Amino acid sequence: MKLQSAMEYLMTYGWAILIIAIVLVALVSLGVFSPHIATQAPGSCSITRNVYGGAEFSGACTSLPPQFVADIGPSTSDQIIVNYEFFQGDSFTILAWVYWPPGTNLASGPYRDIGYAWSGPPSTDNGFGIFSRSDSWYLNFFADDLSCSTGPVAGKWYQFGASWNSNTKLQTIWVNGAGSCNRTSNGDLITNTPLYIGSPTSTWDSGNGGEDGGYLSNIQIYNTSLSQPEIQALYQEGIGGVPINLRNLVGWWPLNGNAQDYSGNGNNGAATNVIYISNWYSNYVQP
Repeated sequence: MKLQSAMEYLMTYGWAILIIAIVLVALVSLGVFSPHIATQAPGSCSITRNVYGGAEFSGACTSLPPQFVADIGPSTSDQIIVNYEFFQGDSFTILAWVYWPPGTNLASGPYRDIGYAWSGPPSTDNGFGIFSRSDSWYLNFFADDLSCSTGPVAGKWYQFGASWNSNTKLQTIWVNGAGSCNRTSNGDLITNTPLYIGSPTSTWDSGNGGEDGGYLSNIQIYNTSLSQPEIQALYQEGIGGVPINLRNLVGWWPLNGNAQDYSGNGNNGAATNVIYISNWYSNYVQP
């Protein structure tokens, strides 16, 4: 009798339980139960400049995480080209948010240079590049390079960049708001080519042998060597942080859905095989 009652119960409610289970699985796969993260819409913040040299923010500049980040294709021809020569012997700072996916070979192999920006003639090493080389942070600087003893770990977001002071000759590699290493350099960095984001020499994506490449967001270039407190403040703003020191800002590419320059200087990028993805933030930790 008890067995019969149990069977009747299963027959009565079994289909309902099965339907509920299927619905729950579908909702989980759609991310309904995942925590919602407010993001910055593409193009919602920009900088406007006037004829007197002034600059101010325009739009919703909230420092929220971006809706999209850039994933540049794996070929050496896949890149963003900014047709402007940024490095002409003056002080500079360049910063970006970067991510290599888990499993990326950052230490060895035929392509060990994995970076995000290049300018200058690579055949003679007389140019500029910012990348990971053999598991170390690395600044290629007109044949007078700087390398840090530590480097990135795959599967983690970093704020990564470099600066050079033309007066003190100090090079610094910056990682997550702090100086990772520095040295003096006697050379003046003067390049005669555009800026390549995901360059054909030390590419953002093809550096790991054609595997699916890293993500890139919020590139900022200044014509001054920013101070440590300024860079720390930018890091604390997070991946969607807006620029600081607008007077010295010469380029700002959030890469939030496009390759446009939002610094007000009009240095828009021409993109080849760039995908803007919106599911990037599952592995991002706000500073």
